[in-house]
Order: sequence, then structure tokens, then C-alpha cells
Amino acid sequence: MIVIGPFQRFPGSIALGRSSWSRIPERYAVLNDNEETVEFPSGQIHDHQITAAHRPVYRLDSGSRIGAPTGRVYVRFAGVRADARAEEIAAAGYVIRECPAYAPHSAWLSPASGDAADGLSRLDALRRIPDVESIEPQMLSKRSSR
Repeated sequence: MIVIGPFQRFPGSIALGRSSWSRIPERYAVLNDNEETVEFPSGQIHDHQITAAHRPVYRLDSGSRIGAPTGRVYVRFAGVRADARAEEIAAAGYVIRECPAYAPHSAWLSPASGDAADGLSRLDALRRIPDVESIEPQMLSKRSSR
């Protein structure tokens, strides 16, 4: 039996418009130091083995895609530059990490606490910010070879 106590802070599901991610209780992932790649080991993990690199695994309801959350969130605003909403973003518990020059109405956010669980559990606070058009948590999936 897998012990998932620390993952209980992560939401069981994440609604994204027409689709959603659902947590798979018996799975876990390990992110590398830069949170750029992920492994999905098989087997059990116990509370004393879990580190900050360990994450729960989610399945996208529209298929078999699985992913592990980094805690980062991509947000897009309608008709407003993302940096113009920095105060509201901070009040929602996030910090702006990057506003892409090619898409000034969007931003990559991180939870102010640095905790990936907070990045997912506070999405409703982001949705309440005026002019938010879409929100998408960053989920890492294993690279597939062609």
C-alpha cells in the first residue's frame, strides 16, 4: 500500500474549462532539480521517503495522459497586461515569475509560499481576478520518443 499522507494537501481534481486533471492516489512522481523532467517510478513510497521533489500524479480526463504538477501556473488575461494585475495576483497567493514579451497578456506564476500544493489549491482565487481568461497549471509528463 502506498502512503500518500503528504500528498493530501494537493487537490483531488483540477477543473480546467472543458477538461480536468484527477489525482491518481496510488502513483507518485519525482521531479529533477530544475523541475524540467519527471520520472514516474513504480512501487511504494512511504512518508519518511518523500522529499520536495516528490509529487502526486494526475490523469487528464480526456485521455491517458498523466502529469505531475510543478506548482507553476500559466494565466492569460483578456485585454489587460498581466503585470497590471500584479497586486491582485499577489493577494491570491502567487508571484509573477515571467511575462513573455510575445504574450504580454499572460504570465507564469508561482505560489508565493514556494509550495506546489499551494499552486494548485489556490486556483479559485486566481479565477476571481478581473479579466482572467484562462488558467492552466504546469504539469510535467514523461518525454516520449518518436
